Amino acid sequence: DGQDEQSTGVFVFGASNTTLSSDVAVNNEDYGFFANTSTGTTFTNDVASGGGEAGFYVGDSPDANASLKNVESFDNLFGIFVRDAQGVQLNGVNSHDNCVGMLVLADAPGPAGDVTAHNSSFSHNQKACEAEEDEGTPPLSGIGVLIVGGNDVRLNGNTISDNVPSGDTVASAGVAVIVGDQGTAPTNIAIHGNHMTGNSENLVDDGSAVNLKSSGNG
Repeated sequence: DGQDEQSTGVFVFGASNTTLSSDVAVNNEDYGFFANTSTGTTFTNDVASGGGEAGFYVGDSPDANASLKNVESFDNLFGIFVRDAQGVQLNGVNSHDNCVGMLVLADAPGPAGDVTAHNSSFSHNQKACEAEEDEGTPPLSGIGVLIVGGNDVRLNGNTISDNVPSGDTVASAGVAVIVGDQGTAPTNIAIHGNHMTGNSENLVDDGSAVNLKSSGNG
């Protein structure tokens, strides 16, 4: 991806069982914390802000086994970005004032999922980010959690609130569930017991999802 230490705050590549604790990444051109082709990466009590891409990124890791605990991500394009990776646990995450609180992206190029978020907050993600033609990214604003072709994503006991767009966007919702770019259907999406208020809409789906379940949110 051409990342380097100047454009990315912390870069983890091809690593096993890396723990990053109480670190701060501010105003990076691209990513705050970037973990790629790695397994067992743990982020604890870290803060990422002002990034041109994701505050926290986990990608190209079919056995990611990654965890984010008590981290904060704000004023980025994506607060949390899971791409072509399987196995990410979030607990006590506060992702706010980004364009998108969390993105789970499949078909880029492979599957993405087995993501669990509990006791976390994806709120007030009202920043507006213009389309990036080079990256194939549409305009984005006002999305708490965006699931694009992802599988086995579980959102339980979180606060997902006040996600309202401040500019052009391809979608806006507390949780948006849509088909992957290559036609992969979102599968086994569970949204239960979340506090969801003040969003443009709480849940938006394009009808492509297989086994989408939502209950007890309010």
